Amino acid sequence: MLRLYVLVMGVSAFTLQPAAHTGAARSCRFRGRHYKREFRLEGEPVALRCPQVPYWLWASVSPRINLTWHKNDSARTVPGEEETRMWAQDGALWLLPALQEDSGTYVCTTRNASYCDKMSIELRVFENTDAFLPFISYPQILTLSTSGVLVCPDLSEFTRDKTDVKIQWYKDSLLLDKDNEKFLSVRGTTHLLVHDVALEDAGYYRCVLTFAHEGQQYNITRSIELRIKKKKK
Repeated sequence: MLRLYVLVMGVSAFTLQPAAHTGAARSCRFRGRHYKREFRLEGEPVALRCPQVPYWLWASVSPRINLTWHKNDSARTVPGEEETRMWAQDGALWLLPALQEDSGTYVCTTRNASYCDKMSIELRVFENTDAFLPFISYPQILTLSTSGVLVCPDLSEFTRDKTDVKIQWYKDSLLLDKDNEKFLSVRGTTHLLVHDVALEDAGYYRCVLTFAHEGQQYNITRSIELRIKKKKK
C-alpha cells in the first residue's frame, strides 16, 4: 500500500498538467488528519513535516508544487510576513522557539496546475515540567535480563546529514555519564544501550540533542517511558 501511495503521489499529484485543467486545483481534497500528533516542549525547536511530502520526495517535487500552511482553519497563511520565529523550509514548518500559544491544528496544502490536496497535523506545546511527562513520553519496551536499546525518537529533521550526533541521556533527571557500565550512549547515533535489563530500569528517560541556529544553542528534548516485560517461558 505504501508503494502504491508513493507512486500515486509522485506521478499523479505532483505532475504538472496542461493549463486547461486548472479548475480541478481550485477545489482541494482534504485527506484527513495525520495519524501522529506532535507533543513538544516550550522553548525548544519544532519542525512540522508536511504529511503529504516526505523529505526524500521533496527535492523532486518542489519545483512543480506550491506548498502553503494554515493554522486552525484560518484563511491566513503561516508564517506571516512579520513572523520571526516561524519559517517554511524544504517542506517543513519550523518554529523556534515554540511557545504554548503555537498549539493547534496546522494544515498543509500542496497545489499545482491540476491538483490540490490538504492534510492536517496537530501540535501541542507543553510547559517544560515533569507534570507533563505522561503526555509527552514515548513508550518503549525492553525485556528483563537481556540487553536492549532505547531510541531517541523524532529527531530526523535535526540530525539529517550529520555524522557527529551527540545525545545526552538522563534517567529520572540524573545524567547517565559515559563511564556508566549499565548504560552506553552509542556515539554518532540516537541509541542508548542498556545492559542486563532489570526491573528497576523502568521509568522515565530523557534524551537531549543540542541544536545550533544563527549562533544560538537550543535543546531538543524527547522523553521516553521505559517499560520492562518478562521473558516468555
